[in-house]
Amino acid sequence: MADPERRDRLLSARRREAERLHLRGAIFAITGEETLPGYHLKDLGWVQCDLEDRGAAEHELALAAARKFDTANALTWLTQGTRKQRYQAGTGPQGNPYYKSRSVRIWQALAVEAIPEAQVDQKTRRSAKRRAVVDGSNVAHWGSDNAPSLGAVGAVTQVLSGEGVTPIIVFDANIGYKIGGSCMNAATLRAKIPGRPQVEVVDSGVNADVVIIDMADRMGAEIVSNDLFRDSLAARSVSKRRGFYVPEYGHAELMSARR
Repeated sequence: MADPERRDRLLSARRREAERLHLRGAIFAITGEETLPGYHLKDLGWVQCDLEDRGAAEHELALAAARKFDTANALTWLTQGTRKQRYQAGTGPQGNPYYKSRSVRIWQALAVEAIPEAQVDQKTRRSAKRRAVVDGSNVAHWGSDNAPSLGAVGAVTQVLSGEGVTPIIVFDANIGYKIGGSCMNAATLRAKIPGRPQVEVVDSGVNADVVIIDMADRMGAEIVSNDLFRDSLAARSVSKRRGFYVPEYGHAELMSARR
């Protein structure tokens, strides 16, 4: 018999992990400059943290910005400074506390919405029908990095369908070998996924990420993937959904969409 408390703890932990990825993935650039070449910037507000290491500070600032501002996707004016912090250093012979001061490094940055200059005067395209392009090869690994399966893909497509979203699944050319040890075409994969959603398998040598981003952009659709698409300029203006899958319970969840 399944332990409901264990299940709740596990799902809660996975949900927190997915939420952090969801927030961190929203910020594509962090810079000390006041501009981002090729982008129009809309100032949203300042975020701040107290950390010594710059890498850790950038990570926390990105989380804070994405959490505070729904449209934040970049940080500018990244600066550091110091402030004095008073702290209790111990107690004296009579039991009275005594205090000292230390310098603490402060990092701050301006959260902005970075809009490609070519899109500044364009109206946001909306699809009459909600659709999502699912990064099938990425989602297949959600349950286990070492053992990809269609279980995660099927569970995610059922979540989307339950929301009234039409899923379109795009796989890398080698997906059949990864999940079944042999080549599989789109028809074979489609028959293995509940609901028999639309499936596409890219040709060998074709970068599936490029196909996924282009398809989502043309359709005004969301991308479902935990890939951060750091190297793609085109992906920055496409809404993305992160999520997780727990094979033990056949359970999948998706975060809300954000760019």
